[in-house]
Amino acid sequence: MINDADIFLNDNYLVLMVLYDNQQEINNHIFTAITQQEIGESLDFSLMKVNAIMKKLKQTGYIKTYKNSRGRYQLTDKADTLITGIKTLKGEK
Repeated sequence: MINDADIFLNDNYLVLMVLYDNQQEINNHIFTAITQQEIGESLDFSLMKVNAIMKKLKQTGYIKTYKNSRGRYQLTDKADTLITGIKTLKGEK
């Protein structure tokens, strides 16, 4: 059975969820250390597609680069709010 929320989950959200699912906490700092290549492989997306989505997620305020480190990203409060809302709609915790 398809949940109504699934209709609205597009590629941007899928990339955001890969970042969310791969977060780690070190010294009270939460970030994701995953390459765009790894994101693409996990979703079967091309590197160009992942790069474009990551750029869009940065421009719209859902992610930011963690301490100017290449390949490390932090989800913003805006992203956390979106993910929490969608998980609630889908009945997930």
